[in-house]
Amino acid sequence: MLLASLPNHIGDGASLTTSTGKTTHMGAKATPDTLKHFFVGTKGCEVTGITMTPDCKALFINIQHPEGTFGAVAGGKTPRSGTVVITKKTVA
Repeated sequence: MLLASLPNHIGDGASLTTSTGKTTHMGAKATPDTLKHFFVGTKGCEVTGITMTPDCKALFINIQHPEGTFGAVAGGKTPRSGTVVITKKTVA
């Protein structure tokens, strides 16, 4: 699963002192208003290799190790890793 945060809606958390006495920063709690469900791979897969083109118009997501429990197996083929390309639609 890939989650996407909404720009300018994340907010900041607060400083916090750990049990060892160190100060760290805790991010704000994720809520349905600040974090959106963006992409889900097939059962048992690993979503990896997320990258974007320099112009930010295409997002590449790799799917590795999909399980053999979806439609492709019905045809006698073993599911294989693959790359998904998501493009940005611009309105003129």
